[in-house]
Amino acid sequence: MAFGPKKKAPNPVNVLREHVSTFMYWVKLGKSQFRNKEEIGAIFREMESAKYLFDQATSGTVYDYQKKLERNVWGAAMQKYGEELGRLKEAMLRAADACEARKSLAEKEAAEKAKKEKERLEEEESKLSLREQMERADARAAEEEEEETSSEIDEFEADAGAMMTEADCRELWKIYQNLQGEYRWMKKTADRWIEENPESGCLAAVLAALLVPVGAACALFHFL
Repeated sequence: MAFGPKKKAPNPVNVLREHVSTFMYWVKLGKSQFRNKEEIGAIFREMESAKYLFDQATSGTVYDYQKKLERNVWGAAMQKYGEELGRLKEAMLRAADACEARKSLAEKEAAEKAKKEKERLEEEESKLSLREQMERADARAAEEEEEETSSEIDEFEADAGAMMTEADCRELWKIYQNLQGEYRWMKKTADRWIEENPESGCLAAVLAALLVPVGAACALFHFL
């Protein structure tokens, strides 16, 4: 067994920067894919514009870049992105409901149209001779077979410029899940750093309290 120096665990702030980078990747992807979707696109644009909070929180200092995290700015960033993720989820749910409603309406209209067409054909055929009915049935069977072999029609889409399709909603759900996952990891990593690095003000107060008895003892010794 080889005994070498223990491999150091990665610094939490460096890990945090990686999660921030991945989080912003999904934000940019969402902004690109939903730029024409008014409400969804606006949320992603707002999320991208707030990246400066992450940058300021993890920028560190000239002397301590690897370890520094500005906890107050980080708290503001997490609050901002938590709110935006909440807005995104609400908008996503509304879009999914609207998409389902449009799809249901389209299916209902298609069923009504098919029913009326069937009734019209039955009425016409009732006036035809038996030979004509047989010829029409053969022609209809050939048309149906041709439709089955042709490429399938894309799913119903009312307005590609503004409304979300089912495919859009599924893609948005995927992006949201990744954003939410990275957000949780960022919080967990930052909480770890904050726990391991108490604020200097609190530490200074503790040291000052510990030094008071030492100072008093020195003063007493001086007068003796």
